[in-house]
Amino acid sequence: MALSQTPHDSLFRALLDDPERAATLIRERLPPEVVDGLAASLPEPVDGTFIDDTLRSTRSDRLFRLRLKDGRPAFLYVLLEHKSTPDPATPLQLLGYMVRIWEAHAEGKAERLRALPPIFPLVVYHGAAPWTAPLSPLDCIATDDAGALDQARSLRYTLVDLGPMALPELSRDRVLQAGLTALKYAFQAGVTADVLEAILSGVPDGHPLEIRLMTYILTVHDTRRDTVVDALRRAKPERWEAVMGTVAEEIFNEGMAKGMAKGIAEGIAKGIAKGKAEGQAALLLHLLERKFGSVPTATRQHVIAATPEALERWADTVLDATSLDEVFRGPIH
Repeated sequence: MALSQTPHDSLFRALLDDPERAATLIRERLPPEVVDGLAASLPEPVDGTFIDDTLRSTRSDRLFRLRLKDGRPAFLYVLLEHKSTPDPATPLQLLGYMVRIWEAHAEGKAERLRALPPIFPLVVYHGAAPWTAPLSPLDCIATDDAGALDQARSLRYTLVDLGPMALPELSRDRVLQAGLTALKYAFQAGVTADVLEAILSGVPDGHPLEIRLMTYILTVHDTRRDTVVDALRRAKPERWEAVMGTVAEEIFNEGMAKGMAKGIAEGIAKGIAKGKAEGQAALLLHLLERKFGSVPTATRQHVIAATPEALERWADTVLDATSLDEVFRGPIH
């Protein structure tokens, strides 16, 4: 599982990787008059992004090719806004993305430029503050002249503001609901065990999103480590240890260099700066507690005082070790 530039982007793309889930999002969130005009075929993902490099840290996007009932093509452009507050520039920027989509489709051919397919923009926002940006570039135009406004087509997008929505309203699909719930609470303080349990219980055991969602919770959500573990135990009593172990292994394999929130860890990798030693130690202690239970005070002190090289060496042994002594290659006194 490759981790993308942000955890929001990684989860968002994984949610829409399945055309069936993308189709569910279309049916549930686009206006009924739009849905009624679509053919029954599944949306077809289109590779690429239309977001400028400078905005990719705060946005993610997916493009899908659709078919209308009359056989003509259309596009669904889904934009995830993962700023904590709404961006008033979104309508104009979204219009720019649509122009790029049309240009890519037309390939400079006159017959295509004269018959552009409709694009249905869908903005998914999970920031903490309510959405206040206009829903169309038309709404940004400072004029009361009805005649002038009538000359323009309304390039209105559909907004899914996850913040005020109750969990059952997010989706009828349990996996899609779980993923949207995780996004909904990304910027909220003190995420509770009940919310985390709702997320984790919505994903079947062994589902490809199970580990990704757990990693997202650990990386993004503002919650205590013991709250996460409690929720995982309640949601998956037979699998919680295996899930935690797999999440730790994924983090190691990807060499996650950016700090994981809630003091769990910063990725353990060669050449990591000395200033990140506390994060390395926190991750190692977390893994030791999850696998072996309470860690003796002397062992904790030994880990906290260790060099980055020693922490890396010990972390490499955690997954296969059967005891604390084996991790440290001998008892610690």
